[in-house]
Amino acid sequence: NTDLGETVMMPNSLLLENAIIGRTLDRFGCIQARFPVVLEDFTQLGLLCQQVLERVSQHPDVISGDRVRKMKESDPKLRIFEPQCIFKGFGPAGALLEVLAYTPNIREPRFMQVESEVLLAANEAIAIFGAAIGLEAFTSAAVLGRQHSAAQRWQRRKVRTQARRQYLEAAAASPAAA
Repeated sequence: NTDLGETVMMPNSLLLENAIIGRTLDRFGCIQARFPVVLEDFTQLGLLCQQVLERVSQHPDVISGDRVRKMKESDPKLRIFEPQCIFKGFGPAGALLEVLAYTPNIREPRFMQVESEVLLAANEAIAIFGAAIGLEAFTSAAVLGRQHSAAQRWQRRKVRTQARRQYLEAAAASPAAA
C-alpha cells in the first residue's frame, strides 16, 4: 500500500525473481532529539511533555492524528507512530526528554528545515511552560565559574600578601624609614 492507502499490485514473477526490500523508513523522515530540561517543580514533567507534544503535533509536516490512523488502517505493519514526547529519566543537566515525530519523505535541505522548525516548536513550548533547556555546557560553566572565582580570590590574596611583604621590606630597607 502507498502512504495514501492505495493498493500496489506487483506481478508474482517480480516477487519470485527479485529480492524484496522493505522501504518503510525510506518513505518517511524521522525527527528524534533528546535534551535535558530544568524545571522548578519536576512533578510537572507530565504536563510539560503534553505541552511539547501538542506543539510538535501542530506542525503541518508532522504526520499525526487522522493521517497516522488512515495510514495504519491501510497498512497495519507500517512502522510509524504518532508524535511523542517522552520522559527518559534524569541526567547531569536535568530531566531528559525525547521528542519523536515522523514526516513524509522530504528531501534535504527541506527536511533539515522541518526538523529545525519542529525542535524550535518544542523549545518554545518548554519556554512558555516556564522551563529551560538544561545544557550541560551552562551547568559546567556555572560550576567552573564558581571554582574559577575561588581560585581568583586565592590568587588575589596571594598577590596582596606578596605586595604587602615587598612594601614592608622596601620600607624597612629605605633610608627615609630610618
